[in-house]
Amino acid sequence: MAVHEKGKLVHVGRVGTGFKDAVARSLRDQLESLKRATSPFPNKLPADAVRGVRWVEPKLVAEVELRGWTSDGLLRHASYKGLREDKDPSEVVREIIAPATASASPKRDFELTHPDRVLWPDVGVTKEGLAEFYADIADWVLPHVVERPLALVRCPSGTSSKCFFQKHAWEGSAQQSNAVTLATTRCCSSTASMG
Repeated sequence: MAVHEKGKLVHVGRVGTGFKDAVARSLRDQLESLKRATSPFPNKLPADAVRGVRWVEPKLVAEVELRGWTSDGLLRHASYKGLREDKDPSEVVREIIAPATASASPKRDFELTHPDRVLWPDVGVTKEGLAEFYADIADWVLPHVVERPLALVRCPSGTSSKCFFQKHAWEGSAQQSNAVTLATTRCCSSTASMG
């Protein structure tokens, strides 16, 4: 996806949802006819932005719904809505979303470190976006998980790197949650040979 800024085509990320099968096939066919060998962007893009990309001439205009922009200028939670045949590609610019009102965006009761950290680069989900999603579904999901054990999987270097189960509380976690030790039983396994 791209917008025009100061006369240049600027990369703004990817859209990974909103495509029904028939729409995706039709869009693929249209993009196939616009295929090109090199990037249309004047500036070199980062390796993760070009992974698996097929370049096309910037001739189509897509309407996308988005949650906002990341700190590095990429689409946040973008969903494809359709093509805009009424708009010329040269008219596409970054649209800034009006700030949410206090009632639409409640204040968090917790501190969030690195809110712009991208957790899933393929779809652009950030730490803040995931926290907002959990806040949005909290009333629905909390009655089903309250008073149940929690296993915390941590991926400090991102989901594509090694992850691990957090076994012990960390400094400050006792203020946020109640740690409970579950009873454990040992079980033995044996091997028998058939002979």
